[in-house]
Amino acid sequence: MQHKMSALAKFLNPKSGAGGDGDMGGGVLLGKSRLTAHTIELLLRSEPFMRTAMEIMGEDVIRAWRTFPKEKGEVSSYHKLEADLDFKKTLLRALYWTDAFGGALIVPRYDKESVGLEDMAGEFDPDEVEGELLGWKVYAPHHLKPWAPNGAREVPVQAVNGLPETYEVKTSDGTQEIKIHHSWTIPMFGLMSSETPKMSGNSCHGMFGESRADLIFTHMSRAVGGLQNMAHLLEKSNIDVLKVAGLAAALAECTTTEEIRKTVSQVLQRAEASVQVASNKQPMVLDESESLDREGLSTGADAAVKMTDTLVNAYVSATRLPRTKLMGEQAKGLNNGGEVDLTHYYNRVEGIREDRCTRVLNSMDEIVSSSLGQEAPPWQFGSLTSVTPKDKAEIEAKRAQRDKHYADIDLPFARTKIATELDRAGVYDFTDQELADIKASDGPIDEPEGE
Repeated sequence: MQHKMSALAKFLNPKSGAGGDGDMGGGVLLGKSRLTAHTIELLLRSEPFMRTAMEIMGEDVIRAWRTFPKEKGEVSSYHKLEADLDFKKTLLRALYWTDAFGGALIVPRYDKESVGLEDMAGEFDPDEVEGELLGWKVYAPHHLKPWAPNGAREVPVQAVNGLPETYEVKTSDGTQEIKIHHSWTIPMFGLMSSETPKMSGNSCHGMFGESRADLIFTHMSRAVGGLQNMAHLLEKSNIDVLKVAGLAAALAECTTTEEIRKTVSQVLQRAEASVQVASNKQPMVLDESESLDREGLSTGADAAVKMTDTLVNAYVSATRLPRTKLMGEQAKGLNNGGEVDLTHYYNRVEGIREDRCTRVLNSMDEIVSSSLGQEAPPWQFGSLTSVTPKDKAEIEAKRAQRDKHYADIDLPFARTKIATELDRAGVYDFTDQELADIKASDGPIDEPEGE
């Protein structure tokens, strides 16, 4: 009979603290069920490394926030509006829920006097909403449940995107349930699921994608289980050797096989008693001509260090985050400063910005435009990497070499363009008259002859 147990029960072995069902078992969770939202909440509350892994990506996404064109008045006004409506905090919360629980829903929050709880059950039309936009509310999937017209026993109605047409969520005081039509929501999706999400009347957990916390936990369970088995093997590979003086002479005096067996049995019993006493760190007595040695593949301390390193490496691999950011330590390897890992990581962050965040922010901008009548300027995310002084000097040297080449071949207006660019970059502070003189020195473009 196969026993059902929670993922945490399989992960924590009562005897060794490692993974597996029995003392010799490993925590290989093939075909395990999805972690419940409650289990993930426990992990985030009790495991700092897991929480860090969920927070790093979102923090880097918003670190270099979006930038706008240089129409100063319009941009500063919209920047203030962003701050008032908590755009950055809202996006950070949505990214955190998405990594931890596999998705998130962002819902605009209006003045309750104008937009009552019942209004959200109908289709959302921001142009028709008269209430003041106050900000946003972010829900994790398990905070919501699909609404069914005749109760949880019936299959909820699906929207065109395959998600529930209407969600149900309790108010913060738990006294009332709010119905939210899907048109009021801006969804953010988690990792692509390997199975078709099932519509359930109890929770939306798992409907928006897979949880990264779930995948990391599974990977770690298998790693811990494998290391536990290795620990048992290392323990069994140790052999205790008791060196006894005169054993060869005693065996030589034996005339029958039975006498040899008894002599060897006595020595083994003596060795077993000595080893047991030595293992319990109690006083023991040996003849000065005897010695007790332990031979094995590795000492316990060395094996523990190696297994700990292996477990850390498995954790870093499962999170797909750079060791320097996750563990606060240098990447391993000769002449390895972690630059390659960081480059791959920032490429992933760029992908998250494009795949998850751009659509969400554009949708939030559209609601702001309809509700407050202020249209968002064109924008793009800021650069994730900063240019070092050395890199900047190399870029300037290449640019100067390029400019010199164009000036030497008398490219029309090259000197004027170069001077204007240097003035804009703050390299030289040209006056308007100086720029006019440089432009005059370029001379007019020669007209073709013969016309």
